[in-house]
Amino acid sequence: MLARDRHAAVPEQLLAEGSVTVTATSASTDVTADCEIDHAAGLVKATTAAAVDVAIDYDTDAASGTRVLGASEISKPCYVLVEGINLATNKRCRVEIDRVVLSSDQATELMGREFILGQLTGSLVTLAGKQSPYTMDIYD
Repeated sequence: MLARDRHAAVPEQLLAEGSVTVTATSASTDVTADCEIDHAAGLVKATTAAAVDVAIDYDTDAASGTRVLGASEISKPCYVLVEGINLATNKRCRVEIDRVVLSSDQATELMGREFILGQLTGSLVTLAGKQSPYTMDIYD
């Protein structure tokens, strides 16, 4: 159903420019000219007529990228290596954490205009055959 000034989403995004055809199903009439099409978002909106059932035919452009799946609590097992200078002793040091499970301890506003800041919490895991979850080497 396509209604005036209301977007209808097609199942895909990145619609190919010039490939979208909107047809009123009752009269098999091409009403594409009476529609506003957001090709990138896959949205179609009627600009003139009242609500009408339509069939929308389109092609899509190829796309590549990464999809991030949201969850109420994101946790990620990680290996952590920190190499640097101990500011208290001014000596070179290296810390290796074999496995830590990190998760965010607060909600993050993904649509904000500011750089995303967040806090991570986690728990260290001692792997089988290891005596401790991390090692720290301090060099002379």
